[in-house]
Order: sequence, then C-alpha cells, then structure tokens
Amino acid sequence: MPALPASDPVRLQAFGLSAVLDDGRILFQNLDLSLRRGYTALVGRNGAGKSTLLAALAGIAAPAQGRIERRGTLVHLPTEAGEASAGSVAGLLGVAPALAALDRLAAGLGSGEDLVQLADRWDLRERLARSLDEIGLSGLSLQHDPRRLSGGQRQQLRLLGAWLADAAVVLLDEPSRHLDADASAYWFQRYSGGSAAVLAVSHDPAWLNDAERILELAPEGAIEHRGGLSRYLDQRQRRRRAGLDALDAARLALRRERRDQVRQREALDRRAARGRRAGAQANQSKLLLDFSQNTAERHLGSRRAALRERLNQRGSAVSEAHARADTAAAPVFLGTAARQPAGRRTLEFAAAHPCRAQPRQSLSAVLDGPVRIGLSGRNGSGKTTLLRALAGLGPLAAGQARAAVPALWLDQDLRLLPTDTGVLAWIGGGDADAEARAALATRLALLGLPGDRARQPMATLSAGERMRAALAGAAYRTPPTPLLLLDEPSDHLDFDSREALIGLLDAWPGAFVVASHDRGLLDALRLSHRIHLTDVSAQLETIAASSRP
Repeated sequence: MPALPASDPVRLQAFGLSAVLDDGRILFQNLDLSLRRGYTALVGRNGAGKSTLLAALAGIAAPAQGRIERRGTLVHLPTEAGEASAGSVAGLLGVAPALAALDRLAAGLGSGEDLVQLADRWDLRERLARSLDEIGLSGLSLQHDPRRLSGGQRQQLRLLGAWLADAAVVLLDEPSRHLDADASAYWFQRYSGGSAAVLAVSHDPAWLNDAERILELAPEGAIEHRGGLSRYLDQRQRRRRAGLDALDAARLALRRERRDQVRQREALDRRAARGRRAGAQANQSKLLLDFSQNTAERHLGSRRAALRERLNQRGSAVSEAHARADTAAAPVFLGTAARQPAGRRTLEFAAAHPCRAQPRQSLSAVLDGPVRIGLSGRNGSGKTTLLRALAGLGPLAAGQARAAVPALWLDQDLRLLPTDTGVLAWIGGGDADAEARAALATRLALLGLPGDRARQPMATLSAGERMRAALAGAAYRTPPTPLLLLDEPSDHLDFDSREALIGLLDAWPGAFVVASHDRGLLDALRLSHRIHLTDVSAQLETIAASSRP
C-alpha cells in the first residue's frame, strides 16, 4: 500500500489518552494517535489494553484521561460476535432495517424514514448477493440462523457487514478470528485497499506482513513502527537481545562487586585488628584510647555501609534489567500422570467425515501413543465438529471418531475455565494439605504461573495465561487427561504467548490434536500426523520423524 499524502485529512485523533484498571494498574497513558485513510495494525501483549483502546476510540467507554476527535461515520467490530441476538444473517450483517425499508418502499408503503434508512442503497440486495458469492456463501438465505454456520462463516459475515457500512473509520478487533488462511488474506486485501481509515488489532501475519504502519501498545503509549511484520519482529528481536545483554552485564557487575567486597571487607577487618592492637600497646590515657577507638569504628562502619549500598545498587540494577528482559524459561510438566505410552491406543476413526454423509473420501485409522496431529481445512469443513466428536460431545455426518483415552476439549474461548477462581484452587481443590499445595504451586510456576498469578481469579489472567491454566488442569487435575483437543488455540494470543503455547505443547507428555489456520504454529509443533479436511473429504498424512522440524 503506497504511503498516504500528508494532506489526507485526519479521520480520528486522540490526545493524551490514559486507561486504568479498577485495581489501579495503568494499561497505557499519554497516548496520542491519528488515523488517516489507509490501514494501521495495532499489536501489543495480551492484557495491554488494545480492546480497551478501541472501545474508547469508538466512544463506547470513556478513557481515564484525554480526548478524542472523530470526523465522519465510525464502525467498531469487537471480538464478541453477538450471533445469538442477531437472529438472522441479515441481522448479523446489520442490514435488516434497510432491507425492510426497501421492501416497504417497493410495495408502495414506504415513508420518509424508510428513505433515510435506505440511504439510496436501492441495489442493496444485488450487492449482498455479489458479496456473499465472493466469500463462498452464495445462495445463503438472509433469513438463515447464523448460529448454524461455522465460526469462520459468521466472522466473514460480520466483516462484510462492517464493509457494507461504508464508514469513514473502521475499528476491527481481531478480524481474522476463526478465519482460514484464504479468507483472512481476502479480507486484509479488501480493508487495506479501501477508502476508510482502518485500525485493526491483530497478531495474524496475514494482517501484518504488508502493513506499512504498525502501532505497538505499551504502558507509555503507542510506539510506531514503519514497515511490515518482518521489520517489526527484527526490531523486537534486537530489543530482546539488548535486554538480555543488559541483564548479563548487570549480573556480571554484581558478581564482580561481590568479589571486590570480599577483598575490601577482609582489608577493613585487618585494619581494624591492627588498630586495636596498636591502641592496646600505646601509652595513652583510657579516655584518649576510647575516643580513638570510637572514631576508628565509626569510620569503619561508614565504609561498610558504603559497601552495602553499592551492593544493593548492583542488586537493584539486576532486578530492573530482569524486569525489562525477556527471561521466560521453557515450560516443564513435572510429575504428571497425563502421559501416553507408545503402545497405548489413542484415537480410532471409522469411515469418518464431520459434515458430509456420503463423502468422496472418509477417514479410517487407528493411532497409538503420544501422537501430535495438526487438523486443517477451510471454514465450514468440519474441524470443530470432528474435535467435538473426539471429545464425545456430538456426532459426525458420516462414520465414527472416538478417543480411546480421557480427552480434554479446549474451545476457542476456553469456556471450561472458571472465571472467579484461581488456577491453584481450581486444580488443587480446597482440601489439599499445605505440602500438596506447595508442590502444585511449584509445578504451576514451572508452567509460567508463579506466585500471585496462580491465585488470581482466572478472569483477570491474560489469554496466554489462561491457556497455560487449561493445560495445567489437563496435567494435574484428577483424573488427568492425556489427550488434548485444541480448537484454534492461538486465535487470541500475542507473539510472546504464541511462542509460549508452542513451548507448552512441545513439552506436553501426552497426545494432542490441534485445529488451526496458523500454518506457522502447526509447522513448529513437530507433528506426527496431519488431517486435512474439505467439505467432501478427510485425509490423514503421516509425517516421518526425519522430516519434522
């Protein structure tokens, strides 16, 4: 996308925005932002306040401080889908009132309000038909219940509805959520090449690779990066490396200070001993000797205090460098029974297909041991249906699929997790003794949930921490579940949390099936098998160990 001329008018401008949580934690402060025609991506750690910022820009929630100026119409597409209240495809698209007005006008029963509602969109039905055909939903009735569609199909309709609004400013929160790779690329091209000023929260490479402007949300405000994803990641990696180098330097300085202080303290002790011996041998009055001894002790005390202060400063420098650096350790599942021996039956498929009663190709297979399966396919191909069948939560259109071991299905929103309970209490229960709770706390810390984070209500945890909590539950709750069934697990995750998820699954001692549109995620998981679904076929591919990354 070419650079926009400086003369292009500002559509939205924010001055000095701040957002503060109820517990006093500052999400961001002194944030300035301007949006002109074109595409801007917004990134940041989970919990940094990206959705909060979009809600403030949309006028849904007031910022703690600052002001916002908007010029022209604005559309805000949050992550919450709202299909239950939509009632129909037309309702989900946001065009039900306009279509009703069009019908009344065509029947000669319209009013002036109907003309305002329609806003000269006399070709709305034809435009809808063309658009639905372009996104692979041709023939879909506008009265169809959207809850009967796949998550990806519903998200495409939501994006289409925002597009049809022809707004001056469009705010998109995780627009590629549930979309397959082709659909995600299609909608990025459509929004990035349109006439609106678009701000999109996303960590999807399809929405970042060609973004000329990326804003990174941080506590101190919005940091602007020019260039696409690769340049942003290079800058981020350099900052990470610099942070680790600074930590290494601070630790080295602390070690040297400790060694120097050992020598200096020994020298002070020797000097004090010589002074005491010299005073005892000197022919002076007791009053003068006491005065001299007190003066020497005060001097030595000052020197020792100065040494302690220097050591404290070096220690504080290490702590500060550690807080700034990325020092996350590799996760470890310690002492879990959620293991899957090589010879134990894991999965069975018999002429299976999730959504076609008479498929062109069905899946029949028996799989043993700690298999690692990547499940891929376009929106509507039945990935979630297959996972639910493996979890015993629903049937297939053809054949059978079953797990031969206890399985845990993790949906995209991790709805199995309680919101008002901490991970430690959820897994350990209220009856665990102090020793057992301490052992569990250590295990959670090894998974990246240390101390207070393991005790906080799970509603307050970031998306990445909630994923850690879910996997910890699979490993340490009773009974453990050696088979994980994950549905788009990286959908909500920032770059760091995505890397942590890869580490968690790499360390997982059992088996898993991961449905994902994130090709990079699947490639990083050292898969043993892939299952590829279409609406008419299901195909299993075995990956040789020598070809795994």
